[in-house]
Amino acid sequence: MTLTAKLSGSKVVLTWTAYDGADFAYYKVVRSSYKVASWPLGSGDSLLAAISNQSTLTYTDCAPPARPGRTRSSPSGPPVAAMSSSTPRTS
Repeated sequence: MTLTAKLSGSKVVLTWTAYDGADFAYYKVVRSSYKVASWPLGSGDSLLAAISNQSTLTYTDCAPPARPGRTRSSPSGPPVAAMSSSTPRTS
């Protein structure tokens, strides 16, 4: 899977390539205050979406946090993004 993040005005638009495994459960979109998001969620992480449709390949964050020293309407630099697909756990 590959992931891209682009600014569109004050929004962040994420797009990714489809997971092609037969064991797909959902895509998790996680916002993190760190460069790498963790799962299960860490102290600086929040779950934005769990997308169960395997053919959905985009997510728009309409309220991304402003970078320090910037307003929400003028975020600075490219967003940091991480993506994973999940499979259900079995006992």
